[in-house]
Amino acid sequence: RCLIEATQLRKDILPITLKSALEEGMKWNERLMDVVSTSADDFSKRQLCIAFLNLEENVLNSNSKSLSNEVKRHLRVGYTNLHFNYFNAVLMSASNTDKLKQAQHMVLASATQLHFAFCASNNASTEHLSILHLCYELAGAIYSKSNDSGKAS
Repeated sequence: RCLIEATQLRKDILPITLKSALEEGMKWNERLMDVVSTSADDFSKRQLCIAFLNLEENVLNSNSKSLSNEVKRHLRVGYTNLHFNYFNAVLMSASNTDKLKQAQHMVLASATQLHFAFCASNNASTEHLSILHLCYELAGAIYSKSNDSGKAS
């Protein structure tokens, strides 16, 4: 249903920024990208992240008034593979501790929004359980690192 709605939205009259964000996101949503393998070069990872952030900013952002919140939630669920690709690319590219912490915060914020979208549409799916597990793991990692740095000082 989510992908059908996304396809229909692209056909309807939408601002150019929304249309291009949906189309670019759809290209990266078609399959899971193996970011660990050597076939995924840095350029591809950057393009993936740009597509995700463009979709977030222009379509799924709460400030975007072009679409209702319900439609945004369904679109977010429809772009689950794009989210997973983005999460993997961002977390794998963090090279030092500061970048990793920033990446974990970014992914946790997006994963939380995806979790809320699944709650509204398909809360018993395995994808939703994966997102919940990711949120718990990231929150635990962020909390333990902030506690460790607080004890050290």
